[in-house]
Amino acid sequence: KLIYHKSPAGSSADPDWIQSTVKLFLRPGNCHGSSGSDSSSPHNNNNKRPTLAWAVLPVVSRMQIVGNFDSSEEAMWSSLGLLDVHTILIDENTEENGCSNSPDADGNTAPTTITGFFSVTANDGAVHVFEAPSARQRDYVVR
Repeated sequence: KLIYHKSPAGSSADPDWIQSTVKLFLRPGNCHGSSGSDSSSPHNNNNKRPTLAWAVLPVVSRMQIVGNFDSSEEAMWSSLGLLDVHTILIDENTEENGCSNSPDADGNTAPTTITGFFSVTANDGAVHVFEAPSARQRDYVVR
């Protein structure tokens, strides 16, 4: 489970971000098409690229019970093709990023806080911000 942080729309009167608990999946691609078709054709519509897909938990639960999507549920999923991913950034909180464990005036050292945040930036500039419960769980998803 992850939390997806959605920024407010530019025309929205409400400036608050919207958080939703989601599940993230890697949907495999299919370069072979269906049987009986010419899979060597570059115009074969049965070829599917691998994608990152996410949806809120109730939608994921219904999909897992039924075993597939119905047409109304498919619209509730968000996805991004893996070839459309420009960058994946994580919050590492290192000295290079301006964070350090140097002692304060009293000689106390505060531990560096590493969060579960990561962002996926698409080639079109869209940024998708996710938060895992911990940095370890974030690393499991990202790395």
